[in-house]
Amino acid sequence: MRILLVGGSGLIGSHLLPFLQKEGHEVTLLTRKSPSWDPEQGVVDREAIEDYGAIVNLSGETIVGRWTTVKKNRIRESRVQTTTLLADTIKILKKPPQVFINASAVGYYGSRGNEKLTEESSCGSGFLAEVCRDWEGAAFLCKSATTRVLCLRLGAVLSVDGGMLAKLLPLFRLGLGGRISLGEQWMSWIAMADLLRLIAFLLTQSTIEGVVNAVSPYPIKNKDFTKILAESLRRPAFLSLPTFLLRLFFGEMAESTMLASQRAFPKRAIEEGFYFEYSELPVKGI
Repeated sequence: MRILLVGGSGLIGSHLLPFLQKEGHEVTLLTRKSPSWDPEQGVVDREAIEDYGAIVNLSGETIVGRWTTVKKNRIRESRVQTTTLLADTIKILKKPPQVFINASAVGYYGSRGNEKLTEESSCGSGFLAEVCRDWEGAAFLCKSATTRVLCLRLGAVLSVDGGMLAKLLPLFRLGLGGRISLGEQWMSWIAMADLLRLIAFLLTQSTIEGVVNAVSPYPIKNKDFTKILAESLRRPAFLSLPTFLLRLFFGEMAESTMLASQRAFPKRAIEEGFYFEYSELPVKGI
């Protein structure tokens, strides 16, 4: 399959590109450095995205950092505006893709305590939930008889090369790891290897469309994740980050990410026959 990978310079894209190539696909990378692609200015060369079997969009400003008004605008625009531009262009292509896969996140559900969340669960409240809702809505603009659309609601992607785990490992190796607040919040996660396999699976399964939770079948509470990570490194993890400090330093971002509880399950993926090789922690090699 000829695949166009948009926003492929981040953590997921940098792994997905060689993985898909190894699987025998022809992959072209489209980044902001490409002269035919400037989503901030609303510029896209139709020829640059014409005649691909699939387009995978992973574009998005990092959510890490204090959420000032400027930061929140960048988070939203880099997702919703970019996806809208892609979808609107796909609709007018002479040879549109058979499938458009767009990133989303379990942040769609907001913070829901112990509630079991599947793809049928309602949208939550808060900034991230609203962004994910509109992000997915933008992707589905190009749904047609020709193009099926998939939105991946990503959990925390575990990889030693980047993301949350890469930031935590140095602290845990020094014995400075610990739970966040009381550690009762649920964390939805997926091993990088399973995420790559899931994307490849969805690319080729022509009957699947809509929303897919890209998470392990076994979400875990923060306190248990902390214990498992510390034990795997043979280090203590007695510390904890109190809620008031997180709110003081990170403000709204802490409430929507570190303190939020999302107990999401991959109902659609399992129903469609996808098998998770790394469903429980600890994951070997991570």
